[in-house]
Amino acid sequence: MQARRWLILATMVVSALAVSLDIMILTVALASIQQELRSSQSQLAWVVMTFTVVFAALLHTGGALGARYGRKRILLLGLLVLAAGSMLAAVAPSIGVLIAARAVMGAGAAAVLPSTLSIASAAFDAAERPKVIAIWAGFTGVAVVAGPIIGGLLLEHFWWGSLFVLNVALVVVAVPMIALLVTETRGPSAQRLDLRRVAFSLPAGFGWLKRRKSDDCRDVDPLWSPAFLAASTAVALAFFSLLGATFSLTLYLQYVRGDTPLEAGFALLPLAVALAFFTPRSARLARRFGPRCVCVGGLVLVSASLSGFAVVGAGTHLGWVELLLFGLGAGLAHVIAPASGATLATLSPSRVPSGSAVVTLVQQAGGAIGIAAFCSLMIGSYRGQVTPLLTDLSPAVQIDAAESLGSTRVALEQAPLPAALKEQVLTGAREAFLHAMHTTSLGAALLVLLGALAVVRWLPRRPA
Repeated sequence: MQARRWLILATMVVSALAVSLDIMILTVALASIQQELRSSQSQLAWVVMTFTVVFAALLHTGGALGARYGRKRILLLGLLVLAAGSMLAAVAPSIGVLIAARAVMGAGAAAVLPSTLSIASAAFDAAERPKVIAIWAGFTGVAVVAGPIIGGLLLEHFWWGSLFVLNVALVVVAVPMIALLVTETRGPSAQRLDLRRVAFSLPAGFGWLKRRKSDDCRDVDPLWSPAFLAASTAVALAFFSLLGATFSLTLYLQYVRGDTPLEAGFALLPLAVALAFFTPRSARLARRFGPRCVCVGGLVLVSASLSGFAVVGAGTHLGWVELLLFGLGAGLAHVIAPASGATLATLSPSRVPSGSAVVTLVQQAGGAIGIAAFCSLMIGSYRGQVTPLLTDLSPAVQIDAAESLGSTRVALEQAPLPAALKEQVLTGAREAFLHAMHTTSLGAALLVLLGALAVVRWLPRRPA
């Protein structure tokens, strides 16, 4: 029996890895996907965002389905959906198909993740559950650290679709173990699924919910307190910065510096190491000094690190880039755990499940908004800088070529221009990309600093 429960925990960790590896492992493949599928930068952003948005929107629904129909059953269904979406993504012939496959993957992930921790916790008694949660969360941190490096290694030897095949391999390992080891569990009451609460998973649903006064909607009212919203803002800004910065930096590393995907993966390692190292320690600091102090310090460090990227150039020493990445990771670590804890500390025990769902939703929404914001700002700035350099291209080609540095590279490769002129335009395009990255980084740094002021104003020094 002892060995069986540890095997169940290992199986749940493998299942969770199929989800937690996804975003970070994909970062180093963005340049390869853009070149091979001839995609624009906005389409590239949708490749990342679609998974995040669908996952966030359906996460509460996935947990509710598991409680109603059985967590083992929904976990297996989610893994199969995730594997199907991953296989479609691996062989996607166009960027549109890849985006659709990412939506399928997000739906599967939303069914997988809520069930893994519930099943793992149910296999152990109450005294051992904190250790179980720590192990489960620790492997999520390992996924953050290992994702870019694993992605780089796969791209060194295979095509970009191999990153999605890895998900299929994890599912193949997990499914038979779940079928053999896991006993079906349900929620305490296994009530009928409330379709209204499914709608509340979407951010617009909370506005409607707030206006309702019926008894079954009261759980969410405390989520609108200033303290909860301030802590949620800090969490959202942390994931905004994490995914937005990694999106732009991987393109910088490969397009401007000329790094291989594996080199780019190792270059991102300081960010992941800082996150993994400081996150568990930040919780202790929050207990000692209060979450407001730690969150504000973390947000200021995030803002300073983002500002530092505004002076990074094509010839900047990699050590400076990695120092900034380490500072960014350290700052994020001192925001995510204390702010997430502060959100739940504002709630009564009966409302913690609702709060947990909202915190996860905020994390994913913040990441999606970060990618969208970084992408939009970079496209606008880059287009304004690079368009005057593309006068030798036809008007129709200029429109597509001006969207991103990757699009410019593709257009120049196909254009019947002298090699010297192509290199001259490409050099100017790199400078335009750097200008766009600098502008975006400074804008994000200012936004994070404003978020720190909101935390100072509305988050109590210590939870009530």
